[in-house]
Amino acid sequence: MLSTVARTGRVLNLFTSDRPEWGVREAAEILGLPKSNTHELMASMARIGLLRRTAAGRYRLGWRLLTMSSDLLSGSGLEAKAEHLVHRFSAHVGEIITVGAWDGLHVVCVACAGPHGGALDCRAGSILPGHATALGKLLMAGLPDDATEDIVARFGMPKLTAETVDDVPFFERQLEAIRGTGMAYEHSEYVPGYDCVATGVYHRSDLVAAVSVAAPEERFAVRREEFGAAARGIARLLSESLGASRPADTGPPTN
Repeated sequence: MLSTVARTGRVLNLFTSDRPEWGVREAAEILGLPKSNTHELMASMARIGLLRRTAAGRYRLGWRLLTMSSDLLSGSGLEAKAEHLVHRFSAHVGEIITVGAWDGLHVVCVACAGPHGGALDCRAGSILPGHATALGKLLMAGLPDDATEDIVARFGMPKLTAETVDDVPFFERQLEAIRGTGMAYEHSEYVPGYDCVATGVYHRSDLVAAVSVAAPEERFAVRREEFGAAARGIARLLSESLGASRPADTGPPTN
């Protein structure tokens, strides 16, 4: 039973925005499983809506995951609270504010508000990379060391811009610094010309999400402290509403 659950998780992890579709043979090769076993597993997942089979006999993620995601966000109470706060603070600071949570591999946007139509755009449900965003770095800093090492080993740290950090030791030092300060910064690593600051949201003593403020680098340089304070303010209010038992801006719990 546990083996089947683990294999199901490994199949789901194959599907990304860069590779949204897989054939059975390709999946079997990556997973290191017999083609017959992989076919049976993916067909079973399609029957319960976790995957969907295309006319060409390949597989994509199923729509059931979307309803599960909606149920998760609604049930957590985080979505509604975050939606209100990001719009309120974004109207005040005039920049893009995002609340994101870690899904095990990436950052999932829970709520986002701000000026749209520019190079940096967002919406609830969007997937963001962990290594190249302030949200991702903050959330990865809250993971156990072996979990972070596994993610980097499996997926690498692809350069998305000329500024994306792709040096593992340097990245690890960044995470250590974030654990100490409770703040993560990103300079044009995800979208050229945009900088970002993020801090954590807590449920009791657990890091459950992060809040970021992103702006064009020339405005960010002038208003860096203001944006950091805005991120901490939203995080504090969200954490208090979720019943945090620790300050929201003193850094993630140590591993």
